[in-house]
Amino acid sequence: MQERPSKLVFWMFFGGLILIVAGNMADYYVSGSHIGTILTVVGFVVWAILLVMKFFYDKKNK
Repeated sequence: MQERPSKLVFWMFFGGLILIVAGNMADYYVSGSHIGTILTVVGFVVWAILLVMKFFYDKKNK
């Protein structure tokens, strides 16, 4: 059971990183478009959800 959350956390972290990098690349190559900004914001939102989930998970296990 301990294996499952860590894998989910890893993929969410990785996905957030990819979204942020892709957003910055889109901003660089497609000027005047909001796609890059949206991707970056979504990436950071994923990371924020991760932090909240980790906080509650740690609280529950204490």
